[in-house]
Amino acid sequence: MAGPSPLKFDPAIEKLAYMNKNRWRYFRWTPRTAFVTFMFVGFVPGVMLYAFGATDGKYNMRAKLRGDTIKEWVDPSTNGCVDTEKGHAAVGVYHNAQKDSDTVSILWGRQQGFLPRVSRAVASMPIGLLKSSPTTIDGYDGKGLTNAMGILGRNKGLEPWTLIFKHDATISSHMESASTWAPRPAKVLRSFYKVTLKSQYGGLGDDYVNATVELALIMSDMPHWAINRWLCTGLEHQSLEVNKLLAEEILPSASEDEKVAALSAHYQSSYVAMIVSLNYMDSKMKHYLQSMHVSLRRPEILCTGILLKKRGHAEPSWWNKEAVARLRVQEAASLSSEHDWRFTISKLLGLNLWPKGFEDHQSWW
Repeated sequence: MAGPSPLKFDPAIEKLAYMNKNRWRYFRWTPRTAFVTFMFVGFVPGVMLYAFGATDGKYNMRAKLRGDTIKEWVDPSTNGCVDTEKGHAAVGVYHNAQKDSDTVSILWGRQQGFLPRVSRAVASMPIGLLKSSPTTIDGYDGKGLTNAMGILGRNKGLEPWTLIFKHDATISSHMESASTWAPRPAKVLRSFYKVTLKSQYGGLGDDYVNATVELALIMSDMPHWAINRWLCTGLEHQSLEVNKLLAEEILPSASEDEKVAALSAHYQSSYVAMIVSLNYMDSKMKHYLQSMHVSLRRPEILCTGILLKKRGHAEPSWWNKEAVARLRVQEAASLSSEHDWRFTISKLLGLNLWPKGFEDHQSWW
């Protein structure tokens, strides 16, 4: 039933509402309206469009750690990058044993000016292995598999089927019991990991599969800080520094046969050096605070020498040069003094016994 309403209309508010509703009827171009229209329709959007276009793809602020660059591109004038088409020296390129090869092996990384990217090896992993707590489809711990498959996607080199890793039950038992990470509880997953990794890498041969299994198992047993130190030191790759030292400083005066033999042995023993550097880290790496003061290395010169000796080569002319001898001693000192890594290197490269005094500064061949 209609009646008097307590609501009283304010004429000023009503006038303002009518004016806003019909503003368009009374619009006129004036210097002020022209200026405002130009600023908000043309100038401001134009400046924003230019800024977005000029910086598109050049910066990435997601998931950055302290000290990481936010740049998505590399300025050649400030980063030391080179242009190989102009005759500059190649960056991050390994010296190949076969000089006439049409392909090269490149060390990828920010140190060489490459942008950080997720490799296809990681992107193609099962979704269960990409979680923060990786698991296999059967519910097993997948941390070791995730780390191993990510590493193996980037460190194969040109001929991964030639990599040496002579693994058997004897050396398996020795590596599990005489290890920095003993008793290596993940060893119970060996059979499961082997089936999984053989389906992935079986085409590269048994030596390669055995190395991948050992890599996954060791990384399952290592603490995260040890894995992080190892990766940040760049030990997942064959050492570019050692490769360049051999090819550019040590081997130029050697015979052509010695050059080919040394560079081939250096590459083909690289997975043994990788596994040994993990399994026989200094025991201080078991403790987070102590681990920060440990020097990590791959025993690449030692492995190269053992493989050359296994192949019946006479003592190379460069073997006892000062730079090589010093590096040999440093490699031995970086490995655990509490466990027998010498036996492991010998067996994995096919030599039954470690030559006495082989790692000394004045080495006995």
